[in-house]
Amino acid sequence: MNDWLDKFGDDPREPKRPRDPRWLEKFRDDPKARDPRSQQPQRPQRTQEPRDPRIPKMPPPAPGAWPQEILIFAGLMATSLVLGLTATAVAYPRLSQAVSGLEILLPDIVVIALVGGFVYLVAWLRQAWAVWMLGAFCLLRFLLYVPTFFHIDSISVRLMTACYFLLQAAAFWFVFTPAAKQWLKAKRP
Repeated sequence: MNDWLDKFGDDPREPKRPRDPRWLEKFRDDPKARDPRSQQPQRPQRTQEPRDPRIPKMPPPAPGAWPQEILIFAGLMATSLVLGLTATAVAYPRLSQAVSGLEILLPDIVVIALVGGFVYLVAWLRQAWAVWMLGAFCLLRFLLYVPTFFHIDSISVRLMTACYFLLQAAAFWFVFTPAAKQWLKAKRP
């Protein structure tokens, strides 16, 4: 039991070999490894975890590839639009008693067209000014919606509407991260 590592050997029937005190030097990453007996102090080397060979190595992102923050921004904006349509669909029977179907759906169609267009300009065409225009549009919608929020009878529609605006706020948080801002400043390939 002097050497506890012996119990972890691959084959217990294998004859024991004497241990080399310099066994670690075989695994140096530096091809020009210094002689360990030299008097110069060595800087500690940064070691990396061994990579599992079964997991394929991810290629580096291609120039102009979307950063993760931009993809999340586009996904959150799209999810908020779907949630807004769902809230309209849930409230439609009650709203249709007061106004026509066109008056109910036309604002949603305009919002989807404007928000979708601005997201396209931001995510695909890298137009930084579109972020500010989209932010102004979403803020205006929020300010106009706040007074009517407490007049909604359905709790589920209130909850969906609140989540709609929270998703948009989260999307703007991602588009203002340093990686996203740097990507928007770079020229389109």
